[in-house]
Amino acid sequence: MNSNNKEIKENRELSIHLWNFPDTIYFLIKEDMRKLYFNKIYSFYGSKRKAAKNLGISLAAIRHYEDAFSMARNIKYRQYIPVNFLKKTIHILDLPFIKKLEKI
Repeated sequence: MNSNNKEIKENRELSIHLWNFPDTIYFLIKEDMRKLYFNKIYSFYGSKRKAAKNLGISLAAIRHYEDAFSMARNIKYRQYIPVNFLKKTIHILDLPFIKKLEKI
């Protein structure tokens, strides 16, 4: 009996969903999907400025997320998107787009 239970446990797949991560996790979206993602956000709110205001972040932050980089002292740094930003914008996205985004 014990060996059977052990086999079942070993064959079980572990799936972790993006929504299970804490808000302090950051991720990077591929360029083509990132452009579509931010275009959907901007079309929903009307502009970058309105989107930033409604999402509770600065205009500079949303630009850094969109460009996937920030500059400091003439050095280009990779800019990742926090999970909490995605959680704030999930109501804007349709289900097929969310599925595409999760695959990346």
